[in-house]
Amino acid sequence: MLTDLQLAYLAGLIDGEGSIESQREWQPRGATPRFPLRVSFTFATEEPLKTISGWLGRTYKQYLATSVNRSPRYRMHIPKGIAVIVLGGCLPFLLLKRRQAELILAIEAVREANNPGRVHIGSAHLARMPEAAVEEMAALHTELRSLKSHKRGVRQYH
Repeated sequence: MLTDLQLAYLAGLIDGEGSIESQREWQPRGATPRFPLRVSFTFATEEPLKTISGWLGRTYKQYLATSVNRSPRYRMHIPKGIAVIVLGGCLPFLLLKRRQAELILAIEAVREANNPGRVHIGSAHLARMPEAAVEEMAALHTELRSLKSHKRGVRQYH
């Protein structure tokens, strides 16, 4: 469990250099789109990731400089199971990316509430998520994309 001070620090990193996103994906032969959640950080200095990796029990990677003019990069991806908890805890402290976090958490809540699991409905077919839930996730995702993209139009899902 993270303290309020740690959550506020993480919220500052998310607002400043963090990336919170969800991408609409289709699985091969899948009937329902997925909206995987991603929280990641990339820094030119190691210290912030060293600190939060200790708090979250995660590792980070170092990418060597690609030329003499560039610095090495340090990158950490926080998996969904931890990211949902972290974003929920950081929500009161987020300023710039608060709405993005709210939308990501709303997509995850709809998915969790409507996930049919791996239940077979006869033969080899899996049960589908209700169409209304898929449409709700798509609408939330469209709003999320509109917040992240000021230069290009956002495609509407049907």
